[in-house]
Amino acid sequence: MIKMPVIIQSPFNSAVVEANLDIFTRSYTEEENTIIEFDMRKRDWQKEAGISHDVYWPPKTYNVDIHEFSVFHNPIVYRFISAQAWYYDDHNRQIWFTPNIREVSAQQHVSRGVLRLACFLAVICGVSLRNIATIFTVLFRIPVSKSSVKRWIDTIGSSLPSEEEILKQLLEQKKIRSVSY
Repeated sequence: MIKMPVIIQSPFNSAVVEANLDIFTRSYTEEENTIIEFDMRKRDWQKEAGISHDVYWPPKTYNVDIHEFSVFHNPIVYRFISAQAWYYDDHNRQIWFTPNIREVSAQQHVSRGVLRLACFLAVICGVSLRNIATIFTVLFRIPVSKSSVKRWIDTIGSSLPSEEEILKQLLEQKKIRSVSY
């Protein structure tokens, strides 16, 4: 009996895919990962960044791999092909820039959904950093250490308002009323 591989195509959508449809190139399987590939050079950077001149790309590129939750057998990795681009301003000075990737954290190499779940598990559910790292590594097949989870929580926490500001916002939303019987 000859065994033939079966390829099943299924539509896939996520916040990352929706935010980057204009630069999507292809998807494929590499080792045990499903790779969804985007090419940052395809985006209209003049419109995106308000640049009125041509944008130039060096021939040498690099990949930024971002891990995502997966309901598939294979883990999902978004692969962004990028490079440090440049343009010439009105005074003919060369201005370099690194394109920002939408809906992902390029520093942590995970999607924003992964960051939010890690913070939710730690802050709301009280799950320890070690257990969060284990859940992500074993269950979701996203390799992460407890120190990474700690950095994620610190990063997101630093952008939140202070306790007093949160309390003030909550009190303004729902005025406390006394109830008499």
